[in-house]
Amino acid sequence: MVQIIWSEEAENDLDDIIAYISKSSLQYAHSFYENVHEAIDNLKSFPKIGRRVPESKNPKDRELIILKYRIIYRYIKEEEKIIIMMIIHGSRLLKI
Repeated sequence: MVQIIWSEEAENDLDDIIAYISKSSLQYAHSFYENVHEAIDNLKSFPKIGRRVPESKNPKDRELIILKYRIIYRYIKEEEKIIIMMIIHGSRLLKI
């Protein structure tokens, strides 16, 4: 099974997003948090479920879309691991 590793940037991104959403709705923030973790857990069994990141030249970079947010991850098949690199709002410019 594939190992999931969160980068510090991705952890901070999720914390910031949850803090922002919780200002309006704690229930929505909790739901978003659960959706993100469920989607990432699915990567253990289906690591290529996300699409390739159009802005990236690295073919190992993929993304999942959860509501309006992009979860950017790198699937390293040879090492059986996925690195969650960042989570950003879909309207923001992605810099990889």
